[in-house]
Amino acid sequence: MTSQRRARITATLVAFVAGLATAAYLFAGATRYISWREWIQNGGGAYVYFTYPAGAALASYLSAWGAIRWRGAPATILVVVLSSLVGVIIAVPVSQFLDCHYWGCSNISSDFLAFRLEIETPFIWLLLAIMTTILALLARRIAGPVSP
Repeated sequence: MTSQRRARITATLVAFVAGLATAAYLFAGATRYISWREWIQNGGGAYVYFTYPAGAALASYLSAWGAIRWRGAPATILVVVLSSLVGVIIAVPVSQFLDCHYWGCSNISSDFLAFRLEIETPFIWLLLAIMTTILALLARRIAGPVSP
């Protein structure tokens, strides 16, 4: 396994585990009255928490890949911004889609969905940008110097 591949895998796994830890924390608050087994069998609105680890893992993989491939500062900034945008597009709108699927769109006000898009999307984008920057620099360090 090359060092570049190891760096991309490390960044992806770190982001996914961090996302899962966050989802587990949120899940524990949302389901304190039912057991894990009941939640898995019956499903629930808390499935939306697992879109965030998927978005974080994709964003970190893309940022690690771009930071290793293009080593310049402007290119790294562009890669981090775009990869975190892709991660946020996976995380927030997909979680809203799952909310609508579970609860039914007639039961959720459009004002609430618009509020979530307006407030949650930029906040998650900022968090993913910070995380992907750290992981991109870590991946670049693991990958080592550029081979000629």
